Amino acid sequence: MKNTSKWEGIAGGLLVIVFISGLFQALSKPTVLHWVNVATVASDVGWILLGAVMLLAFLKLRQQDDAAQNETSTSEEHIVKVLKYRRNRIMGYVLMFLCVGSTEAWVLNDYHAGPTMVNLEMVFDIILSASLLFFAYKFIKNNWTAGKEFLALFVLYCGVEAVFEYARLGFASAISVLPLIGYFAYAVLTPVTIKNNRILHFVILPGVFVIGFAILQFTTLTMDTLQKNETLLEQQYLSDVTTVANNYGVFLNKETPSQLDIQNILDAVAKRDTRTEDIIKNLNKIKAEFALQLPSVNREVSLHQLDKFVDMLNVETAQTEKIKEFMQSAKAVDFKKLTESEAAKLNAYKGVISDYEGKIVEAQTVLSDPQK
Repeated sequence: MKNTSKWEGIAGGLLVIVFISGLFQALSKPTVLHWVNVATVASDVGWILLGAVMLLAFLKLRQQDDAAQNETSTSEEHIVKVLKYRRNRIMGYVLMFLCVGSTEAWVLNDYHAGPTMVNLEMVFDIILSASLLFFAYKFIKNNWTAGKEFLALFVLYCGVEAVFEYARLGFASAISVLPLIGYFAYAVLTPVTIKNNRILHFVILPGVFVIGFAILQFTTLTMDTLQKNETLLEQQYLSDVTTVANNYGVFLNKETPSQLDIQNILDAVAKRDTRTEDIIKNLNKIKAEFALQLPSVNREVSLHQLDKFVDMLNVETAQTEKIKEFMQSAKAVDFKKLTESEAAKLNAYKGVISDYEGKIVEAQTVLSDPQK
């Protein structure tokens, strides 16, 4: 029975190729967020190392198989030895996967915030992950047999993680550790046979990832709803902005605009202001939901994008405030008997409002550029 498994070489090679490409992109197109850049590079390097470990293990075992090509043993003892090493390697890869997956959170966490729930979880995670990496090394080197002491440590790790997850996100997130416990319990406690290895690697392990993904989708339902609301509100907001611009354009194109023209603008501005308030309320809910999540590159980039959107809203709101002032002044004059001082005052408003167009374009450019 051969030691090697083609999936190790394929998976390892894919990890190296994909994340070297990601690392190159992160280095060539950094964001303005320093720690996001650091976290992205650290995470990519972690995945590259995991892929390299898998590739090196595959190549080393391939050499051993080639060297023993004419001495292949089919004894039960040899088969158990090969299966045991294969089981150990995969457990090591899973442990490395868990640790590398936490890299972004470790780098981006705000440790200066003091003993918050997230900080306590991060410190605990770092300490226990160091222990898990030690076990991963032992498993991959195949110089240690997984025993109940490892399982006890892993159950402790998952148990504490479950408490933190329950405190942050509730019951559904807390039970996400159960499939992992089941995987390692089966790996440690069941006899090493071909049947058990197949159940472990082709049924239980894929099930762990499927269940984990399903639980993740469930725990992000609130965020998904808020983001859909945000998309709808922004579409309505764009419609409101267009209405204000059109009504204001009609006003400017008339030599003697009527009170109805002025009121149409004020009504459109009031509707836009109400929509802006709804957007800000929804954005605050999104930020509150993000605060429950562990730090990640996606979270930090999304929060930065929200801040840029709010900056744009503030510029547009400042412009509409000037439009409201302009319209209030316009209501008080008779355009058929406009004095020089009145005309100068109204023209000054037009100039100020026009100047905001450049600021709005600049804010929109910043919003659309992920590098800013």
